This record gives sequence, C-alpha cells and structure tokens, in this order.
Amino acid sequence: MSVGVQRLRDEPERIRQGAIDKREDPALVDQAIEVDARRRRLQSESDGLKAERNVASKQIGEAIRGGAKPDGPEVAALRAWSGLYRELRPLLHTGDVVRAEHPDPFDAKGALLAGTGIAGLVFGGSVLGLNFLPLPMTIALIVIGALTTFAYVLHARRTPVPILDLKLLRLPTLRAAVVGGFIYRGGVGAMPFLLPLMLQLGFNMTAFQAGMITVANVFGALGMKMIIPRVLRHFGFRVALSANALISSAMVGLCATFVPGVPLAWILGVLLIGGFFRSLEYTSLNTIAYADMDRAQMSRATSLVAVSQQLSISVGVAIGAALVELTLRFRGQDVITAADFQPAWIVVSLISATSALLFWSMPADAGSEVSRRPAASGPTEATDQKQG
Repeated sequence: MSVGVQRLRDEPERIRQGAIDKREDPALVDQAIEVDARRRRLQSESDGLKAERNVASKQIGEAIRGGAKPDGPEVAALRAWSGLYRELRPLLHTGDVVRAEHPDPFDAKGALLAGTGIAGLVFGGSVLGLNFLPLPMTIALIVIGALTTFAYVLHARRTPVPILDLKLLRLPTLRAAVVGGFIYRGGVGAMPFLLPLMLQLGFNMTAFQAGMITVANVFGALGMKMIIPRVLRHFGFRVALSANALISSAMVGLCATFVPGVPLAWILGVLLIGGFFRSLEYTSLNTIAYADMDRAQMSRATSLVAVSQQLSISVGVAIGAALVELTLRFRGQDVITAADFQPAWIVVSLISATSALLFWSMPADAGSEVSRRPAASGPTEATDQKQG
C-alpha cells in the first residue's frame, strides 16, 4: 500500500482501517508515521543548522578580511561548525525510498514456464481460424500453452519471488484491472480482427476502404482523451469503469447491425462513439492498475499487467475467429457474408460486458487520489496512491 504523506498525517485511522481491510499489517502505518515525524524533526534541525552555517560562513569571510589567518584557530573553529550541516544532511533521507542491497534472484524456471505458456497461448490464439497453420498444430500450441501456464501457477505459489507475482492480485484495484481488463479486452479485443474482415469480405471493400472507415475509432478515442480527467473526478473509477464497460460493450454489439445497404453515416457514428467510450475504459484500466501499488512492487505489477494485456488481445482474436468459423459451418456455407459476423458481435459484446461485475467489486473510493475525487466519508477500503 502506497499512501501520500499528507494523507498519512491527516487520516491515520482511516488508512489503518484500509490496511486491515486489505489484510495488511496496520503496524506499518504507525511505523510510517514515526518515520515521517523523525524526518520532519531532522528537517527542522537541518534548517536551523543551515542558518547557523550561513552565519558561520559569513563570519569566516569577515574574520579573514579583518586580518585572521585562513588556517588560524579562529577560522578553523568556524569551519568545523559550518561542517556540521554537511554531516547531518544525509540523515534527512531517512524514510525515503529504500533501495534493496541485494536484488531479487532471477526465476529461471518460472521464466521458462511462463514464456512457453504465454507463447503457446498468444501465437496459437492469434492464428486460430486464419488457416495459417494446420488446425491440429494450432490446437497443440494452445493446449501446450495452457498446460505450461497452469504449471507456472503452481510454481508461483511455491516461489518467494516469481517472475510474474500472482500474489499481487490480492489487491482489489490490480485484480480488477488485470482480471476484469482481461475479460473486457477478451471481448472488445476481437473488434480489430472482426471489423476490417467484415468490411472486406461482407461489404466487398478494399483494404484501403476498410481502413478509412475503421479510422473513425481513432477519432473517437482522441475526443475522449480531453475529458477523461473530468469524468474520473466526477464519477470515480468504480462507477466509470463499470458503467462504461456496459456502454462500450453495447456499442460493440451494435456492429451486428452493419449489413450491406446500411447508411455509411450509421457505421461511422457507431464506430466514433464506440471509440470514444473504449478509450475511457482502456485509459482508466491502465491507471487504476497501479493505484494500490508501492514502489517496490511496481515493476512486478507492470510485468503482470503487460502479460495480461497481450494474452487478452490474442484471446479476443481467437474468440472472434472461432465464432465466425462456427457460424459459417452452422449455416453450411463456404462464402463468408456480413450476416456471418452478427453472432460474433453479440457474443463478444456480452463477454466484455460481464467485466462490469469485477469493476464494481472495487472499493467505492478506488483511485480517489489519482482521480482527485473527494473520498466518501466514513469507514471504507481506502486505495491510496502516492502521487508522483
């Protein structure tokens, strides 16, 4: 748990309760308060000595100008007094970032298991349904990836410092960002695959024409970047992520209405508004993931989030491809039409919408220091983050 110093001073009881709710040692809060008090005391002493040092330095100059020898006893005494400040100065860093004298050992076995599992799942999921490899080989890649990933989970439970620390998922904000984000991206992540494929095969567009239409997503995303801070400040992360997961998923589901003959303005409008809300979701997820993280855990959390994002993208592509393939076989056709994409749009939108349940499980004031939203009064599971 990482807490802003000012909040630690103003709300110690609330932060202690937050530590208890997260199953952390509340004594760490008392230790942090003691360290902060000691640092402020040293800072005050340092400021006093600094002022006296300045006076001593001035007196040294006056003594030398008055005829005293630079190496004489009077000047030497003044120099010794001035040097006390330099000796005390390093003590001011007590309580700042503590650097580990010994780095964590490299988890070679975990790296092998995690690398094999991730490679199998990502590559196998990415080529599934694309006829890039024989189907049995693609399935074998996915199965091997799944088995080695499961083996890594067992390994991580027995390893003090695993390469991907799954114990970090005990933090509500990181768990919502990783698990909820995985489900959300697993559904919405099919869109970059389904949309251009549908426009080219179902609407007989060229790759250039399809690209010119899909770029509407980008313009929608750019529009949201300007108002994200205000949205998060007003609603908070929990409400924004939960409600927006439903809204953006509904916009993905509306892609099922894209059939030949539908007005181009309707397609562009759905993509523009959908990109607007998806941008809010992605940016909020990338921010809330680290809202409850201290500096010592930051690098491990970054690795976990990055791996989750890459896996979810490949899963989204695999789900989209599999749904189109199943629809095509169910209809007994060999040629893909726009109608073959409709079930896929509906299913992936439902998948991403279920992530709202995980986002809603976060504390009500999750990320309040990041969004600068006033926290609700009364006992709560605080998720504090030190702002840099």
